[in-house]
Amino acid sequence: YLTVDINPSVELIVNKHEKVIYANPLNEDAEILLADIVIVGLDLDEALDLIIETATTLGYIDPEAEETYVMVSSISKNAEMGEQIRTKAKEHINKAFENRMMMGRAEDKGYEPDFIAEAESYNVTPGFLFLAKKAVEVNDELLLEDALLLTVEELQTILKDSKQANRDVVQALREEFFQERALLFETYLPQIQALEDAIEEKELALVDALDEQKVTLQAEIDQLTLDLEALKTEFQGLVDALRDEFHE
Repeated sequence: YLTVDINPSVELIVNKHEKVIYANPLNEDAEILLADIVIVGLDLDEALDLIIETATTLGYIDPEAEETYVMVSSISKNAEMGEQIRTKAKEHINKAFENRMMMGRAEDKGYEPDFIAEAESYNVTPGFLFLAKKAVEVNDELLLEDALLLTVEELQTILKDSKQANRDVVQALREEFFQERALLFETYLPQIQALEDAIEEKELALVDALDEQKVTLQAEIDQLTLDLEALKTEFQGLVDALRDEFHE
């Protein structure tokens, strides 16, 4: 289990072959960072390089800055493997900065004194407490006291399963959104087209109309135009409300 804090902050799970098998944003900036890239399945060095590249492109890293620090932490059921992965992650991040001729380096993540004291009170490492708290965040039925009794692998599984469950929910909501939007289109677009056709027809009639007819035709065109704009506004408002509901 690996965390990379630039702000954005990202959590990763890496297997023994140094492949990323899980990636998740830890804050809103990381949501943006991960929105258009896929790092699951990449080697750790490729994934970290892509994170640095994307963070730079999005403006989270200033290429002209005198120094940029990336904080890294790791936890594994095998302490030696966890240390090895963390060391390699820092090397990969440093290399990513070097390749771009940017002043930046990775360092071990430090925890606040209160957090360290809390971890000591539970007789666990700060990294394990952080992982346990992440598992509690995504599982409503899991208490921190119970999470602290689980293994690293069990906590990682909770995170991975939650991520998949979130994907399933998002997919279901997306399908529902498209269905409801299609119904709005089916309802409103024919009405909009009918009004546009009526306006065009009366505008053509206006060209050849007698003077006394033009006043009436113009009034009808004006009213139809108002109706059209009102219908379009209503339609757009419903689509926007539906989209906001989906995002929420």
